[in-house]
Amino acid sequence: MKRVEGQEYQMDKKQKREVGVGTVFLAFGVYIFYEALTLRGKESLAHSGAFFPLIIGSIIILLSIVLTIKPIGQALSRAKKAPVVEEPTQSLWKVGIGLIILIAYPILVPHTGFLLTTFSFLAVLMYFMKRLRREEKLRLSAQVKEIVLILFISFVVAFFVKILFEDLFRIPLP
Repeated sequence: MKRVEGQEYQMDKKQKREVGVGTVFLAFGVYIFYEALTLRGKESLAHSGAFFPLIIGSIIILLSIVLTIKPIGQALSRAKKAPVVEEPTQSLWKVGIGLIILIAYPILVPHTGFLLTTFSFLAVLMYFMKRLRREEKLRLSAQVKEIVLILFISFVVAFFVKILFEDLFRIPLP
């Protein structure tokens, strides 16, 4: 056990594994970055064969640092406050509603079209997941704002995906 400001904390097995995997990926990212530097020729970095491996190595390094630091921060914050335990019934509701929505989506797409089904899918999924996560009741004006925001985001995302695939990639959607 380690001490932090007079409080004890201990990482569980999952957190220890995450730190270990993060450390391995950090070493892998540093290796890729080092090897990419040896690929650099006389041309500028942006035009050499090392450019893409340097980007990939940098991304792996950054993500591995996050993967390594996150469980340490969780262990420290858990030492400062009591653990929050979610009720099993709430988790079952989330899983059940999510499964029903995921099963209904591909069944409805051929019948109602991509845009309408995707819009409805996103709106219903966001609404129920947000509602099940919230503990306190919102005022009516806050509920209306939340629903309008969910509908707006759902429309923008569905429309963007439709434009992206049909116009840019030339892939027809149902």
